[in-house]
Amino acid sequence: LVTGTSGRGMHATFAPQDLAIGDTVKVTYAFTTPATVGASSSSSLKIALMDLNSPALAADLSSSSSTPNPLYVGQPGYFTSFDVDPVGGGTQDTDFREHDVLATSGQFLGTTGEWISLSSSADAGYAFAPNTDYVGELTITRTGADSHDLTSSLSTAGGTVLDSHSTTDSSGIANNFG
Repeated sequence: LVTGTSGRGMHATFAPQDLAIGDTVKVTYAFTTPATVGASSSSSLKIALMDLNSPALAADLSSSSSTPNPLYVGQPGYFTSFDVDPVGGGTQDTDFREHDVLATSGQFLGTTGEWISLSSSADAGYAFAPNTDYVGELTITRTGADSHDLTSSLSTAGGTVLDSHSTTDSSGIANNFG
């Protein structure tokens, strides 16, 4: 995937995992940045875990700010995001949001307009270096009938943690991730 003046996305599904209280789902992803990391990117790197409550969605995962997909309307779940900046030293942080199931735009990750902010980390000031390997993790643990603990981290492939953030959500919006 290569970013440009508009974002690029990768969507995938897996067999839905129903979380009982105490269960955890964890996504680990690795990526390498390109030779040029944009300095004026107004978007962030976003990773989402969603409740797969619409079987039709598995056949049509596309969505953007210019081409909405109505199958994302009412889709519960969470995303974490990392500010993309090749310089660092500023306000770069990690963010958590939950999908507003009442939003009707169907733009999914093409906008933050249909997402409710849960929390952000302190400004970590990390930078994305060109031609560099990174590893991210997103973990969701169901802690009660209506609560989840969420943790997200971004590290270099060598294990240096650039930022890590945890938060709790008591809305109970999703328990069947896929």
